[in-house]
Amino acid sequence: MLGHHTSCFHLPLQRRNLKVILLNQLPSIGESQTLSPDNDGRNLPIVHRVFHKLVIRLNLEIGLSCRSLTGYCRDQHNFGSERNMDLGIRGKTAIVCASSKGLGRGCAEALAADGVSLVLSARSDGPLQETAAHIRKTYGVEVTAIACDITTEEGRAKVLAACPDPDILVNNAGGPPPGHWSDWDREDFIAALDANMLTPIALIKAVLPGMMARGWGRIVNITSQSVKAPIPILGLSNAARTGLTGYVAGTARQVAASGVTINNLLPGSHDTDRRRGLDTSIAQSSGQAVADVTKDVQSEIPARRYGTAEEFGATCAFMCSQHAGFMVGQNVLLDGGQVNSTL
Repeated sequence: MLGHHTSCFHLPLQRRNLKVILLNQLPSIGESQTLSPDNDGRNLPIVHRVFHKLVIRLNLEIGLSCRSLTGYCRDQHNFGSERNMDLGIRGKTAIVCASSKGLGRGCAEALAADGVSLVLSARSDGPLQETAAHIRKTYGVEVTAIACDITTEEGRAKVLAACPDPDILVNNAGGPPPGHWSDWDREDFIAALDANMLTPIALIKAVLPGMMARGWGRIVNITSQSVKAPIPILGLSNAARTGLTGYVAGTARQVAASGVTINNLLPGSHDTDRRRGLDTSIAQSSGQAVADVTKDVQSEIPARRYGTAEEFGATCAFMCSQHAGFMVGQNVLLDGGQVNSTL
């Protein structure tokens, strides 16, 4: 009916099995053009008007929300054709730490795609502002960017001043440098604990009371696969992140009855600047080509590739969704099968 502009998907409805033809390449529709029975769509392009009539017909026949359907289609257009689950978090607000790039940005974009307003933080203002601008333009959500060091009291105070009562908190911070057991002294361990254990704990303690009072909240801590399988050269990270894991295990179970969940997301090797930097460093020290180093590393991963920030973000967004309310104090490993463990 609509030619090459159309595609089909099944819209799950109780007691009905309805196939709906929607626009696969429909341009993003702003809030000022929200499709509803009160807007006849005359000011919209022809493809939008056809879509509008279909939405109104569905709304009248089966009581389907026009706003939810248009939002669904817009999300599909912006974040991939396979994102077809309503996470139930549209309109909520999230703090996402260390989110100007890499896995933090992947989480921020996935949440934005589901209509979550964001407060982003990172140390470097330039990349942070670029990411914030991209997310605003792409997903149409409110984004506040705070350039700060989240591992300091001053940095945390800036973020919490911008968003004192978030619905969602994604804790993230860069890990301490690798080394040998003989390299580290007390100051090194204190710095690692401050960044990767005490900082997320401080943020958790700051936002928990409000979440519990409202009866809903989601906290996801980005840690590391080293929590499950310690990596010898990452002793500082192993220690700090495992300490955080122990804290979460107890705290999550104390607050779950209030509708608040706390879980950890454990990344393996993902295609980020940090991973590429590690491959480059190995290549320089070994005399190999970077491509050969990457191939060798990936050969140790059963999936035979690095993960992507997009799929990591999608996992994080699900853990922040209404569907994850029964997930409490868990360590979700996303590493392509690299950690060989049954627990």
